[in-house]
Amino acid sequence: MATLDIIKIMKQQGYSNSDVIRSLQEKGISPRDINEAMAQSSIKQAVGDNSKEYEEDSMITEGMETSIMTPKQQSNFQQTEFEQQGQQEQYGQQTIPQEQYPPQQEQYEQYTAQPQQQAYPPQQMPQQQEPQYWNQQPEQYAPQTIPQTAEYGQYEQNNGQYGTEYGAGYSQASTETISEVANQLIEEKTSKMSKSVKDVSEFKIMASAQLEKLNSRLEKIESIIDSLQASLIRKASEQEQNIGDIKTEMRQMQDGFRKVINPLIDGAREVQTKSTRRK
Repeated sequence: MATLDIIKIMKQQGYSNSDVIRSLQEKGISPRDINEAMAQSSIKQAVGDNSKEYEEDSMITEGMETSIMTPKQQSNFQQTEFEQQGQQEQYGQQTIPQEQYPPQQEQYEQYTAQPQQQAYPPQQMPQQQEPQYWNQQPEQYAPQTIPQTAEYGQYEQNNGQYGTEYGAGYSQASTETISEVANQLIEEKTSKMSKSVKDVSEFKIMASAQLEKLNSRLEKIESIIDSLQASLIRKASEQEQNIGDIKTEMRQMQDGFRKVINPLIDGAREVQTKSTRRK
C-alpha cells in the first residue's frame, strides 16, 4: 500500500499527525517520503474541504431559490428545465454549431437586464406573508407580468454568476492553500538546514579554540622537553668530568700511598732479615 493511502486511512480513523509519522517511521519509511506524503495529504484534504463547501453552498442556494418561487413557478421551472435538457440532448446528437443560438442568448440578456423587482413583486415577497403564501390557492398568483422564460433566464444568470464568483474564489483558495503548504515545507526544510549550518559553525568555532589550546600546550611541552634534554646533556657532561676528576685523584692517592708504604715495607723487611741472622 502506498504511503499516501496509509496516511489517508489513519487520518480517517482519527490518528494525529504525530501518531501517523511515528507509525510510518516504525515501518521503515524514510523521512523524506513521509514529509512528501503528508504534504500531498494536506493539499488533497484542503481541496476536498473546499469542494464540499462549494457543493453545500450550491445546494443551499438552489433550495433558497426554489423555496422563494411560487408553486406554479416551480412547476413551470421544472417543465422548462426538462424541455431544455431534451433540447440539449437533441442538439448534442445533431452536432449543431453553437453559432446558431445567439437569439436565445440575447433574449436571456434582455430579460435579465430588467430589474429583479419585476420578476418578484415587492407585495409578494415579504417574509411576514410567507405562511399565508403556502395556504392560498395557486390561482391567486396566476397573473404574471413577466413571461416564464424571463424568470428562467434570470435564474440561470444568477446561478451562473454565483458559480463564476465561487469558482474564482475556489481557485484562489486552492492556490493559496497550496502556496501556504509549500511555504511551510520550505520553512521547515530551511529551518533544519539553518540549524545544521549554525551547529556546524558553532562546532567549527569550538574546534578552532580547542586546536589553539592544543597548539599552545604542545609548544609548552616541546619547550619543556628541550630544556630537559639540555639539562640532561649538561648533567651527563658534568658527571663525566667529575668521574675524570675522581680518577685523577685516585691515581694521585695511589701514588702517595705507594711512596709512603714502600719505604715502610722495605724497613720492615730489613728488620726481619736482621733478626733472623742473629738467631
